[in-house]
Amino acid sequence: MSTIEQVLEKFKGIVIRVPSLYSLSPSWHPRVVPDLDGKIEEHVESWRQRWVPEPAAYKQSLGANCNYCVRAISPEANIPSLQIGARYVSWLFAWDDDLDLGTFNGSARQRELIRIEVLRAVQKALLGNTVIEKPSDWRDTPPNLAESFSDIGFSLQDGTELEPLQHFLCDTLCDYITEAVRLEDVSQDGIILDLDVYLEGRMENSGVYPTIAQSLLLQDIALPAWFLKHPIPMKMMRHISIMVALCNDIVSAHKEMGCKRIDNIVPLLVYHQGLEPQEAVYHICQIIHDSYTAFENLVPEVLALASENGLAAGPTFVTGCKDIYIGLANWTYYTKRYHDFQPEEGETEVLITMG
Repeated sequence: MSTIEQVLEKFKGIVIRVPSLYSLSPSWHPRVVPDLDGKIEEHVESWRQRWVPEPAAYKQSLGANCNYCVRAISPEANIPSLQIGARYVSWLFAWDDDLDLGTFNGSARQRELIRIEVLRAVQKALLGNTVIEKPSDWRDTPPNLAESFSDIGFSLQDGTELEPLQHFLCDTLCDYITEAVRLEDVSQDGIILDLDVYLEGRMENSGVYPTIAQSLLLQDIALPAWFLKHPIPMKMMRHISIMVALCNDIVSAHKEMGCKRIDNIVPLLVYHQGLEPQEAVYHICQIIHDSYTAFENLVPEVLALASENGLAAGPTFVTGCKDIYIGLANWTYYTKRYHDFQPEEGETEVLITMG
């Protein structure tokens, strides 16, 4: 029995208790804009039917409830912007599913070619051009990952106050794609990552930074490049990334271990620190709550930084960051992507069978 199989064996028949995800950030409350006439769902469904035609993948995408997700993380956006956001979230989940379910099981070079093609599509869609050249051994790859991004509908904002945010979205999304492929290389090689290495990579491959950027962009929140790169706002965004990534690891662990993978903080804590699965989950919840506390402590600094530099969007940036975590926590109870949770379970502990 391999080491990975031994780790997976520790989860067989194990049921863990997951505290209310709302309780980990007690002063934050979810806000969800309604889709009163169904226009958002209608829009994302047309995208889904075009780009996710395979029945099993389509069912997975439908169960993700991307419509609700974007309405929860971008509650101040208008309907046309939410339509774009729902397609973007659908694309992120389609990419993640391809990673988990075997599309990338070829050689490392094949994965690298897919990565390059997707990066080129992202840069063209968001910036109007790409600086990445086609390699000499270029070949056509499955088109959906690249072409479907071009069909999301992001509009270029050259010469406007939103341009820096659009560049930030492009840069962080490209970082996310690159790190996700690197992690897939590691997984295919059967390598068990050290905790610190995993957590650092998880900050990139969780997709949180580009999701913050697209949410702010869809809500027309203009932020200059210097602010997005300043250590204090960057630290604030990192805490949101920690909260979202580790929350997602808890609820998706059983799905990933079902694919014989342990590139997830829950089994890695069991392996590296000898914790029981339940102990690992409670430890992760404490880390999430600690990041919530650290975020709250940073709020006065971020607001002062914005005010001192005549930037009116400081409070909106802070609220937008909060909406990402609490919106995704809320969405967890409305999606069938990981579990058959019910909305009212958000107020209580939930039992999850891990293996």
